[in-house]
Amino acid sequence: MSENLLANHTTARVGGPASTWITVSTEDQLTAAIAEADAAGTPLLVLAGGSNMLVSDAGFPGTVVHLATEGIDVIESTDE
Repeated sequence: MSENLLANHTTARVGGPASTWITVSTEDQLTAAIAEADAAGTPLLVLAGGSNMLVSDAGFPGTVVHLATEGIDVIESTDE
């Protein structure tokens, strides 16, 4: 399975390759990946679960940042 093939990461199972594929699992990695793509002027697609996404079989001509985080952390909770 080719990691950068978008079809492998969407629920519809369609989509070609991304020019660049970056998997991130921390907020710092996400920030750095987005900043790098922005500085380079590269098209950017941030991909989480891939539901409700249709991607051309020609692929995505830029950087895909795949969010591989697990769960959520509650930092503060209030009654409101």
